[in-house]
Amino acid sequence: MKVLSVAKSPSEKPIAIAEYPSIQSDYPLAEPLVLYLHPTRPKAARQFCEYAIGPDGSAIAATFGLVTPYVQRQAETEARLAELKSGRGVRLSSIGIGGGSKAVPDLAVEYVKAKAVVQMGYAATDSDVAAVGAFVRAGAEATSMPAEAGGLGAVAAAPPKPAPGTPATAGLPGPSAAAPSSAPAVRQGSPQATMPATAPAPVPPMTPFVAAGGKELLFLADKPSARAVELHGQKWNALGRDSAGKPNGAGPAEYLLAGRAVAVIVNPANKIDALTLAQLQAIFGGEVEDWGTLGDSKSQIKGSQIKPYGLRADDPATGIFEKECLERAKWKRVGIKKDSAEVVAAVSMDPQAIGFVDLAGIPATGQNVKILAIKLGAGAPPTAFAEATAGRPALGATSPRGGGVAERAGAAPPPAFAEATAGRPALGATSPRGGGVAERTGAAGRVYYPTPENIKNAMYPLSQRLWLYVHPAASETGRAFAAFVTSVLPMDTYRKHGLVPLADAALERMAKDAMAEAAAKAKAEAAKGKGRGKK
Repeated sequence: MKVLSVAKSPSEKPIAIAEYPSIQSDYPLAEPLVLYLHPTRPKAARQFCEYAIGPDGSAIAATFGLVTPYVQRQAETEARLAELKSGRGVRLSSIGIGGGSKAVPDLAVEYVKAKAVVQMGYAATDSDVAAVGAFVRAGAEATSMPAEAGGLGAVAAAPPKPAPGTPATAGLPGPSAAAPSSAPAVRQGSPQATMPATAPAPVPPMTPFVAAGGKELLFLADKPSARAVELHGQKWNALGRDSAGKPNGAGPAEYLLAGRAVAVIVNPANKIDALTLAQLQAIFGGEVEDWGTLGDSKSQIKGSQIKPYGLRADDPATGIFEKECLERAKWKRVGIKKDSAEVVAAVSMDPQAIGFVDLAGIPATGQNVKILAIKLGAGAPPTAFAEATAGRPALGATSPRGGGVAERAGAAPPPAFAEATAGRPALGATSPRGGGVAERTGAAGRVYYPTPENIKNAMYPLSQRLWLYVHPAASETGRAFAAFVTSVLPMDTYRKHGLVPLADAALERMAKDAMAEAAAKAKAEAAKGKGRGKK
């Protein structure tokens, strides 16, 4: 069967019907069905409109041959995923630490579902030194190249125009919740019609920058290390650009995406609420074996032997615990479990137990454990940090984005940076850890729980953040991808990989959700109270 294009009049160009369910307003044989919502409508009226164009309403509409915005978005998503599978799409090139190789491909797939077709190349390295080196080396070459040769200003070549009826590969609406549309449904064609096959679209060319080996995107677990700064700091800072595109020495544009935190848990019968890093080191290092020997503890199980539990070497939480607290080689009497769920189960059943787990591995319900705060202040040995940061300049001292490294001492931070970091301790000052976050002078004894805000600001010590850096020669598609991964759309993808979303938009969404949940809970409790009062 052949499907013909239709023109509105003999003098106009025929219009082909889309190959997927679509609200195609320019197609002559399409019939719109419109819902109008009065500004003074009751709440139920808006809820009805949202239902009508949502999944359930769309299923009902389909039985009458109608296409809703929801169905169109689903069809567009399927079309983009088919193009992704066939190898088509704009080429993006990225590099980063090995752990990012798990999350980045999934983020790219979510971008395809929501926005446009991209083929993400990710080069995994063993260290941030290698990743930063490759990122800045390509950058140094690009900054000396004219735009037409792939230098600064070069953008991704536009994908070829699709054949009539072929879905576009960019700029399509994402899967965000839709408001009532002026054209919520349309009847067009027969859903059983077989469309003619179209020739595969040619693969869009790479930008010269990417073709020459340039990396548009860099993913790092926390900011560049001391060694990376020592070797590549000058080239790194040279990648900075102001809003006008002029060099400003502040380093490449950076985006905080998500974080991973290690939670220290005990049984609820344990009265301890917080421990210092030094105490954790003593417990997991076998120096302290009895709860009663913790001088500042409130434990009511004195005389009981501490039973520490940890995770396997390949668990991401173990890497953070080793880096920020105690190396695995120094652990003693630590029971090793295969995952966080097993540690949670063991601690929940034993009042003498303590364990570290991935924060994301603690179920919201069903397990009875208590998360401890980490007490920062005097008493934690500074040796490890002093060795790790010897000769290392402070990061982010004068940049409002914090992207610059090895910035000159004595320069006053701009107002934007001062406001953004108000109340936050200086980087690289007195912390006993190698993570680069100092304990505030005079703030001894302050405790920090693994909340999203404390993970974001690096105030909770057993944490790590995932940063994205965008090269100034990145294509518009690369920049669009960066904007996407800092939105609320990929929040579930981060959680899937045990990460806490930390972008501003994600934190705002989580705060609103928490407030709504609290309000609903308070309302439910109030209703219960009224019910008891009537009885």
